[in-house]
Amino acid sequence: MKKLSLLIGSCLLLALVTNTAQAAEPRYAVVKFAKVMDEYWKTKQALANLKGRVDTLELERKKMVDDLKKAEEDYKRLEGLANNKAVSAEERERRKTDAGTKNREVKEIIEALRQFERSSNVQIMESRRNLQVKLIGEIRESLNSLARSQGYAAVFDVTTPTPAPGASLTPIVLFAEGMPDLTNDLIRRLNETAPASLPARTTSGPIGPGPTLPLPGR
Repeated sequence: MKKLSLLIGSCLLLALVTNTAQAAEPRYAVVKFAKVMDEYWKTKQALANLKGRVDTLELERKKMVDDLKKAEEDYKRLEGLANNKAVSAEERERRKTDAGTKNREVKEIIEALRQFERSSNVQIMESRRNLQVKLIGEIRESLNSLARSQGYAAVFDVTTPTPAPGASLTPIVLFAEGMPDLTNDLIRRLNETAPASLPARTTSGPIGPGPTLPLPGR
């Protein structure tokens, strides 16, 4: 009887140790971070706001380009008048002075346009970078909360890398079969606070480096 009790006790102890060891094993999950970023309602809102800013800058640039074209046309007209030998030498000199003044105005507009485009491009890139940092922070905070609530020790991003000059095409996680995917749960969690109406998508993909205003080739 005593041996039987010891045997039962040993079996119970073994089961307890086994269960404890199994319970202590870390659990892992995966997420497609790019998809989450793309479908997060704040990403759509941020892209719409950013496009509005880019459109405003482009309108300002277009006005400067129109002013440049008009100044160049005026310069060519004044230059032609200055070369008219039908008028007196004194008049030709006066017209050359006017043409020179207009030529300096053309150069000033070109320089102002270049500075405006450089400044605008810096604004656009900084806005994109700041938005990206902010949104990534919010998504990670929500992901951390979700993962902890479900008892995961780590969550791996299994997004397929986007081809880019100099970038590695090798995924960070090479194999993740059988791991729970938290992507859809995270998207639902993030979009619980979405407003009733959202702006239409203005571009595809997550916020990242985008088109800039063209610099004049002068």
